[in-house]
Amino acid sequence: MCIRDSIYAKNTTSGQIQFVNSSLISILDNIKTELPKSSIVLKIGNYSIDGTIDLTAGIATIKGEQEYYTRIISTAQNGEHIISIAPSSGTTHGRFISKLYLLGNDNCGDGLHIKGLTQYGMIEKVFVDSVGGIGVKLEEITYGIGLQDIRTRQCKSGGIYINPGSGTEAIGLYDSGSSVFGIMAEGGRVCIRDSVSEFQAIGATAAYYLKNLDVAILDNCFSEQSNEVRCVYAENVNTLIIIGGHFSSGGHAPVIETNNVKRLIIQGATIRRHYTDGYHIVIGSGLEEIRLDGCTWQIGTSEEELPAID
Repeated sequence: MCIRDSIYAKNTTSGQIQFVNSSLISILDNIKTELPKSSIVLKIGNYSIDGTIDLTAGIATIKGEQEYYTRIISTAQNGEHIISIAPSSGTTHGRFISKLYLLGNDNCGDGLHIKGLTQYGMIEKVFVDSVGGIGVKLEEITYGIGLQDIRTRQCKSGGIYINPGSGTEAIGLYDSGSSVFGIMAEGGRVCIRDSVSEFQAIGATAAYYLKNLDVAILDNCFSEQSNEVRCVYAENVNTLIIIGGHFSSGGHAPVIETNNVKRLIIQGATIRRHYTDGYHIVIGSGLEEIRLDGCTWQIGTSEEELPAID
């Protein structure tokens, strides 16, 4: 893999090259100081860093020239995140991050770590691979931000974590092979749509882990498991709604499990377990209402459509 050993920053307004350095972090620090609130486009190439790109202040937009071909590669060994937006206090307003491939290692931190972001933020077409922390972590989100086409793979501490605040819609999330969880939402309201979480590592809590939420919606989502991993695990959720999609548990694990979920509504989903001695759904305490309508329930390769339950 060829790493860029000389990087320059060109001002697209004046046409002048303003900064030259071998370090991407140094270049971005110069831009933050001299050209605050800038929009940055990283050209196609491989950029090696040994620390954190801190975008808490100074840069409004950062995007790659081409999806999957603008790569930031972390060699950090002490838990440093690849990209961080995290004010020491208070919040920070919208950021736009797009078309970046972030490659880590077992000893770095999160791929994309965002804390305290308020409205107007958007993250799209970001791929995080093999980090020691969580692939994409968004916490203390005040009004919700947009997430679209986010991919994580084989991340050591979890794939995608969302603390959605008053409401976040996430479209086209994808995790494969991460440990701990695939996609997790905690606190507030969230709608996860057209997403895939599959083949999580042995011992993972679930492909979709939903915790301490007012409302959680899984709309046309997919999960296929080969290990003893649940597709959906929800705890302390007022309302869980699953619309369509396909969920297939690994081993003898239940496909869906709830604990202290008050209302459970599943419509038009395909729910499959591998073995006859497993369970499609395991329901813990706290359930007040359940509706199952038009679902297909499968064991192995057989299938049966059950009538609605009100």
